[in-house]
Amino acid sequence: MKRITGTLILASAVGLAACGGTDEASQAELPAVATARAVFPTVMPAPLTYSARVEAGESTRIATRMAGTLESVRVEVGDRVRSGEVLAALDDRDVNARIEAAGAQERLAERAFRRIDALTADGAASAQEHDRAEAALATARAALAEARAQSAYVELRAPYDGVVTERLVDAGSLVSPGQVLLTISSLRTPKVVADLPAEAWVAVAPGSQAEFDDPRGSWSGLGRVARRSPRLAEGSRRFRIELDLEEPASDLLPGTVLRLRLEGEGAESLWIPAEAVVERGQLKGVFVHVDGTLRLRWIRTGLEARGLVEILAGLDEWSEVVLEPGSGITDGTTVGQVTMSPTRETETDQ
Repeated sequence: MKRITGTLILASAVGLAACGGTDEASQAELPAVATARAVFPTVMPAPLTYSARVEAGESTRIATRMAGTLESVRVEVGDRVRSGEVLAALDDRDVNARIEAAGAQERLAERAFRRIDALTADGAASAQEHDRAEAALATARAALAEARAQSAYVELRAPYDGVVTERLVDAGSLVSPGQVLLTISSLRTPKVVADLPAEAWVAVAPGSQAEFDDPRGSWSGLGRVARRSPRLAEGSRRFRIELDLEEPASDLLPGTVLRLRLEGEGAESLWIPAEAVVERGQLKGVFVHVDGTLRLRWIRTGLEARGLVEILAGLDEWSEVVLEPGSGITDGTTVGQVTMSPTRETETDQ
C-alpha cells in the first residue's frame, strides 16, 4: 500500500489576520504554530466481504416417546443446561398404574407356574400345561419390564451441555409419541455458515483462511473453510460453505450474524487511515486542505481493515486529508504553509 504524506503548518485565522501595533504586540497575539501530517486517500481493492451466521456444531430436537400430559417444562428459550438436566416431565400417574397392573399379572403368573411346575414333577400335569404356564410367566415378566421402561420416558433430559433454542409446548399440553417439545444446541463447537455468490468460488477452497467480526465491534476471530458445497443452488446461483473457528468462542450464540472477510480482492475503492476520521455524534468526517484553509468534510464510510477505513462518499483520490487532527483544528482553520512529500512511501501490510 502506498501513500503520499506531508506536513501542514497551521495557525489560527485570527492570529494571521492580526495587524498594526508594534512587532512585539503582533508576536504576542500570534499563537504557537501547530503542525499536522497529511495524506492522499489510497486506491486499493476492498477485501471480499460477505454476511455469515453462527450455527451450533450440534443441535438436537427433544421429543417424547410416549403419550401423556406435560406436568412441567422447566426451561425457557436462552437457558443454558447441563448434560442430564431434566428439561420437562410428563404426568407419571398412568405409567405408575401400568407398572402396578403389570406387576400384579407377573406375580399371578409366577404363582401359577410354580403350581404347574410342582404338579408336573409329580406327574399330575402334562408337559404341554407346563409349557403354557412357563410362557405365560415370560409374557407377564416382559409386560412388567416394558411398563417399567416407560417410566424412563417420563422425564426428558438434556443430552449434552448446551442452550435451549426453541420451546414448543407449555405445561398441561397433551403430547404424543415423536412430538418435538424443545430444541437444544451445543455451545462447544460452533461453526460459521455462509451462502456465497458464484464469483467467490475461487476464494473459498477448503482450508483457506477467513476473518470474522461482529459488525457491532464486540468480537473478531479467524477461521478456515472446512466444507464447500460441490455445486451452485439452481435458484439463487449461490453455494454454501462451513467454516470452523480457530479458537473457541462460547459467547457466540447460534443465530449471531457476522461479517466474513475472505482472502482475495474485490472492487477498488478509496481508503484512508482510521486516525484521520473525526466523529460528531452520528456523523463522520475528515479535515481536508482546500486553497489554504482546512475544511471539515462529512464522509460515508464502509469497511474497516488493518487500520484503514473505506470511503464510499465525500472524498476523491487527490483530497489532502489531515492525519490525527488535534482539538485545536476547526472548520476554517487557515494553513500557513503546506509541504507535501514528492514521493510515495511504501508500507507493507502484515
